[in-house]
Amino acid sequence: MTVTTGVRDVFARVYDIFETGDSRLIDPLLWPSGDLLVIGTDPQEWWEGDARVGEVLRAQLEEIRTSGMRVQPGARQQVVERGDTGWGAEDVNLVMPDGQVLPARLTLVCVREGGEWRVAHWHMSFGVANDTALGQELTI
Repeated sequence: MTVTTGVRDVFARVYDIFETGDSRLIDPLLWPSGDLLVIGTDPQEWWEGDARVGEVLRAQLEEIRTSGMRVQPGARQQVVERGDTGWGAEDVNLVMPDGQVLPARLTLVCVREGGEWRVAHWHMSFGVANDTALGQELTI
């Protein structure tokens, strides 16, 4: 098992998993708790607990790998660590097999237990303009 040295390292491990397609790297990254929560871009993507999250991430990793899609870090990242809790957000690029790039956002909340940082909450979303989502513009 690779020991994470901080939340930035957790983000790097997420990208390693998508790059290598090695599903064995998923479980050591997840907080072994029923409190783990992952929310994805699809309205049905709301999974709780390390067993369910691991199951779904392994399946999606295989689907992403066989489709030819790639997941790459974007240009912005912000990470904060306070004691044994840390969180971060990063731009993510989903590169489709035809080369189209879909920008997304990835947020991780991590906990450190026994010196090991693990994901306790994962949220990925697509940014949608306010006027598209709400039918009106808001101050940005």
